[in-house]
Amino acid sequence: MTREPVAAIALDLGRQRIGVAGCDRLGLVTVELTTIERRGLAADLAQLAAIVRDRQVELLVIGLPYDGDGSIGSQGRSVQKLGRKIAKALALPIVW
Repeated sequence: MTREPVAAIALDLGRQRIGVAGCDRLGLVTVELTTIERRGLAADLAQLAAIVRDRQVELLVIGLPYDGDGSIGSQGRSVQKLGRKIAKALALPIVW
């Protein structure tokens, strides 16, 4: 089985920071790239846009927190809301 090459970054969206990891074009190896200190949506998007441009990103992978019972709670809904804003601003698809 061969994999389609893809350029992706993974985001861990927190209230104070955004963890950013990147993978190789085959999606086999992921490394930490940076941690963005949140300073407002416009500033956060500017930093993410620079990473997307430099790495020629085609896909966002966003970590989605679940509650203990397996449901998506308030934190998960907040992550989804922010993730959708980021994806729309960067014109990229999301994988949760």
